[in-house]
Amino acid sequence: MKTRKKLLSLLFAGTLCLGTVSSVQAAELSSGPEITVNNTTVGFAGQEWIVIGDENGGVYPRSGHITLVQTKDYTGQMPYRTGSSSSFPNATSYSDSYSRRFWYVNNPDGMSAWTTPGEYAGSTLQLKMEEIADSFPEKEQAIITPRSFLGEGTYQTPSLDGISGPGLDNQMLWPLSEDEYTLIKDNPKTYYPNAAWLRSPFVKGGAVARTGGKGTMYAESVLGNHEVRCAMSLDVSSVLFTSSTLWMTGKSAASVGDGLIETKAPVDNVKFTIKSDSQTLTVQEQKAQTNDSLSFTYSGATTGANQYVSCILSDENGEVRYYGKLADSSNAPNGSITVPLSAVENGTYTLQIFSEEINDKEGNRYYTDFCSEPFTKTITISDGTETPAPPGQPDSPTETPTTPSDPADPANPADPADPADPVNPSKPSTSEQTAEVTSVSTKNTSDAANTAAVSPKTGVDSPATLWTSLMLAAGTVLIVITSMYKQKKKHTR
Repeated sequence: MKTRKKLLSLLFAGTLCLGTVSSVQAAELSSGPEITVNNTTVGFAGQEWIVIGDENGGVYPRSGHITLVQTKDYTGQMPYRTGSSSSFPNATSYSDSYSRRFWYVNNPDGMSAWTTPGEYAGSTLQLKMEEIADSFPEKEQAIITPRSFLGEGTYQTPSLDGISGPGLDNQMLWPLSEDEYTLIKDNPKTYYPNAAWLRSPFVKGGAVARTGGKGTMYAESVLGNHEVRCAMSLDVSSVLFTSSTLWMTGKSAASVGDGLIETKAPVDNVKFTIKSDSQTLTVQEQKAQTNDSLSFTYSGATTGANQYVSCILSDENGEVRYYGKLADSSNAPNGSITVPLSAVENGTYTLQIFSEEINDKEGNRYYTDFCSEPFTKTITISDGTETPAPPGQPDSPTETPTTPSDPADPANPADPADPADPVNPSKPSTSEQTAEVTSVSTKNTSDAANTAAVSPKTGVDSPATLWTSLMLAAGTVLIVITSMYKQKKKHTR
């Protein structure tokens, strides 16, 4: 009796395993830079930033860009301009409006001397901004658009860009001005909880500058120590998609071999995957096609740490619906990949395959990811089956598809003949075409082509048929075991 129970329990467990579909948490990905000004936070250069402007408004609006400011002080408190109450080398004295005499560090060589210590150009704060920018990874530096500041302002009348003294060019990072901070000072997600330097002078003194705080601004001596908040203008025109920075909700939810996982739009905390010339990939001819997968060969994939060949499937509205890591290319620039489609919902999708560098450094996911220009192909899914295009359609989705004609149409002698047609011996048979390179297109124009497109390929069981067969087999085994037990019990008597 124990043996019978054990066999039955093993059989039941096996049936459950066959019927169970592995479940992976949906990855938070989205097409394009989906952001909300004064709300969305972005991971960049290992730090968290908040969006305070875009091309439609906010701080420093520019087409194809977003304006970011750090969510906290990553630098530590420092003076606007280094100085002392006593003389020191490379310093010039200045008496403030209260006739107090202090010494302030000179501007670097190559810059004109300051007139008042509160000038931004050449200040300790401005030089620190350049130092921080230089410490960022080179690839991330490349997507920051430098900014120029109009000069010739005074502390009584700052320039249009909110500074006194000479102007500056090619500034990758910068503190906000008084006018810019005014746009964010009342928002609990964007104001500075502690006093942080602004770049603007205070109108009542050449040695006084502005700081921003919770809902207000202050006037502070340039010798004071206050927090630093960097801002920048980020070029997002080449963003392929966004993903979550949170653990196991972004790309970390997927692994090579997991297949495709469903995606949902990230909530607030995002990082970008941006196209870069440093990433390369050539997807060659489609190697094979079955009911539920497409296979390709690739070459020239970028190698190194954290390098993958990945893909996304976007729906007809351009929203990313599925994501998958197809291969680890850290040491494999060439190889084969398979895109599994059995779990994909019915519909027409844009498949994009690309090489990507996923930058999660030492558990820090606040770094930008970079990808190659994607290989793009349009596919149609029907009940887990990828729909092939009829013969004669182009392999590249960018080519103009030709309208298929009836087989062996005498009015169109260029049209391919029936399978194994002796008039056209180069044409493969139907069975040979199953593994052929076929382009996928939704632009079929003939009824015959559309009918053929939705018909399943001969000799391949659908998932439903396979499940039915497995259940019948399980039932048969159960009947045999039951019969054997009865026979054994009978002989025992």
